[in-house]
Amino acid sequence: MDQKAFLPLGLLYLAAYLKKNSGHQVEVCDLAGKEDELENALTGIDADLFGLTATTPQYPPAREILAILRSQKPGSKVVLGGVHATSAPETCKAEGWDHVVLHEGEQALVALANGLEEKREIPLLFQSSYISDIDTIPYPAIEMLDYSSYGYSIDGHKALTLITSR
Repeated sequence: MDQKAFLPLGLLYLAAYLKKNSGHQVEVCDLAGKEDELENALTGIDADLFGLTATTPQYPPAREILAILRSQKPGSKVVLGGVHATSAPETCKAEGWDHVVLHEGEQALVALANGLEEKREIPLLFQSSYISDIDTIPYPAIEMLDYSSYGYSIDGHKALTLITSR
């Protein structure tokens, strides 16, 4: 599958929500298409908290990223969210993630980032209540990556995806 076909909308929603609802600096590291150069792609990134998302097919590379971050950034926290984390939290817990976010990640990520900054104890398996008013969620922060490098063709025209319900 072409890793540049679909924007990582989940991560971009999380980035936008975290930027809007916290004072934390937020960056998105686009690793799509860089599977053969993950170590180099992650070198030079300075962060206290790394968030990854994964479906089940994306989980093996996510574990590889976890191992690289453990080696390169031993003092940082690494959080996993997404469908795989929600479906198999005990597996993720056993494989060494600092925190595993279940279900929706926006409020959970803000709470995690704030809690870690304030040196509060955060449970390894973590979830927040569902967002009842989706109009409070900002549009995905597509400006945080080169979205022109994403897309696929429909009848010869470049197309992107969007989420229309939740």
